[in-house]
Amino acid sequence: MARADPETQLQIAAVNLMRLILPEGAMIHHSHNEGKRSKREAGIAKAMGQRAGFADVMILYCREVYFIEFKSPTGRQSASQKDFQIAAAIAGFPNYAIARSIDDTVAALRQWGLEARKVGNVAY
Repeated sequence: MARADPETQLQIAAVNLMRLILPEGAMIHHSHNEGKRSKREAGIAKAMGQRAGFADVMILYCREVYFIEFKSPTGRQSASQKDFQIAAAIAGFPNYAIARSIDDTVAALRQWGLEARKVGNVAY
């Protein structure tokens, strides 16, 4: 089995941590936009509502929506990701973060006021 790229590894680790520390009731969702598809499959996905640039993770909690885009240390947002970030803000959902590490993920959650649960002797 091939090793996942750094962004995928970070996202998996961050989602696993968020499952432990986000408040009860918070929902985490990943919209599978990446990967190679035939033109037919891409057309069907678009017709079904898939949007280019949609953030890697969406968190729903207490009537708010939060988006996290995971990037490698040198990764940059694509034009469609920037467009999505702007469209989300215009639609009233400005909570968007780019995370290059677990620390970035936790910092975004704190900035948004998503009080984390304590895990063992460690509070995040």
